[in-house]
Amino acid sequence: MIQTVGQIINEEGGGFLKMWRTFVDPATRMWQDHRHGNFEIATVISGTGRYCTGAGILPIEAGDVFVFAGNEPHWILEIGSEGLEIINL
Repeated sequence: MIQTVGQIINEEGGGFLKMWRTFVDPATRMWQDHRHGNFEIATVISGTGRYCTGAGILPIEAGDVFVFAGNEPHWILEIGSEGLEIINL
């Protein structure tokens, strides 16, 4: 489930910065080429898992902060038994 927390709108009315909270159920997921034009900062609030990135497969745990450049592939490959809660900018 994705819950929008808020956003900053630029003078033209477009989104400048968005913040959302993501809740992900436990699972193992197949790789998908997930990427987007804007950079992303993800802060892990609770849970564990593994991120698949261009740098390899990285562990995820509460307190971690991930920064992804625009167009950098990243995908949550595995979510532990307690699920994940992540805040994204």
